Amino acid sequence: MLKWITRLFLGLLFGFIALCVAAFYVLEPEISKGSDHPRPSSIPTTAVWSGGIDGGVYVDIKAYDPQTGTLTADIYHDYAGDLAYSGAFSYQGDTPPPHISHEDIAGWDGDILLIVHGGYFATPSSEVR
Repeated sequence: MLKWITRLFLGLLFGFIALCVAAFYVLEPEISKGSDHPRPSSIPTTAVWSGGIDGGVYVDIKAYDPQTGTLTADIYHDYAGDLAYSGAFSYQGDTPPPHISHEDIAGWDGDILLIVHGGYFATPSSEVR
């Protein structure tokens, strides 16, 4: 009897986890589509929005050197369109990725540019944490 109850509990638990994962994959594109307000005219067309439901930034990647892990980009605030940061970032993590595109950017916290496959790019002022 105990074996049967354990199997039932584990089955329900795995079912619940699968339902949560499925809900995330269904709802996640809606969350990360972008902001619902007009794009400020001061932001270049090459910049791509990155963020969540609470806001985000526009990221304009200028150059990336995978040998040194150096990324050059401009970061713009999403509502005002003013420049939040412009310049070089250095990769912080095990091995710099072979390439970086806008799809790899997960977010900006004001000091570091998070990427989806681990690690992050730090501004010179945030490298020592």
